[in-house]
Amino acid sequence: MLVFSSHCRPACLLWRGLALLLLALGLAQIAPRPAIAEAPQTVAIIGDSMAKGYCRGLRRHLKGNDGYRIKCWSHPSSGLTRPDFLNWDDKLAGYLEGEKIDIAVVAFGANDAQRMVLDDQILDFTDEAWAQAYSARIDRIIDQLQAHGAQIIWVGMPIARSARYSRKMDRLNAIYVARMAARNVPYLSIWEATQDATGRYSAALPDAKGRTRVMRDGDGIHFTGAGEALVSCLVLARFPGVSDPGDLARNC
Repeated sequence: MLVFSSHCRPACLLWRGLALLLLALGLAQIAPRPAIAEAPQTVAIIGDSMAKGYCRGLRRHLKGNDGYRIKCWSHPSSGLTRPDFLNWDDKLAGYLEGEKIDIAVVAFGANDAQRMVLDDQILDFTDEAWAQAYSARIDRIIDQLQAHGAQIIWVGMPIARSARYSRKMDRLNAIYVARMAARNVPYLSIWEATQDATGRYSAALPDAKGRTRVMRDGDGIHFTGAGEALVSCLVLARFPGVSDPGDLARNC
């Protein structure tokens, strides 16, 4: 504590003023500065009915977490093969025009294993020309998101109960793997995570705590709430800067 005499000449007053100034500066350095809150990251889940389920799972996991805002840009029955039903190039452009997103979780495929019409030509799902045209449509989605500055996580399709449908999803996943590798985009495979110990489809699987839960819906394709939570934990683990999804959400 500084004590000054009441009898002080001009020189004394000058020194006292300097002392008070130095004291104020020292206190300013010691006093804690108020924390500046970081803006939450906006996460958009983009795609078909599978994406809608993952959006539900992420919202449940991140409820009450102020670090993320979840946007559900999903449309059941849509995909990349039928722009006459829903044109994802236009739909995504409209979404991005009105919203700045940081992370894009993309999931297509549930409705895409069908013929494609391109320049008045019908392409069969097994044709190489089909794979090339589909790859070009994937690239357009990536182009829009990267131009927007979003970090992309592309989610593959899971194994299905139907062996025939699973073979189709396996072909789509191979295309996704190739395109993500070519574009340097993170790809999340959920095929292995949705198999049983023998590598086969199973509706019941262990959750994050080891409890056996019914993970798959009655159609053998979509997920129950428990399954959505399982996949959402895998997605969270791919979020930029996240090494352990358990740091963000319970039951991961």
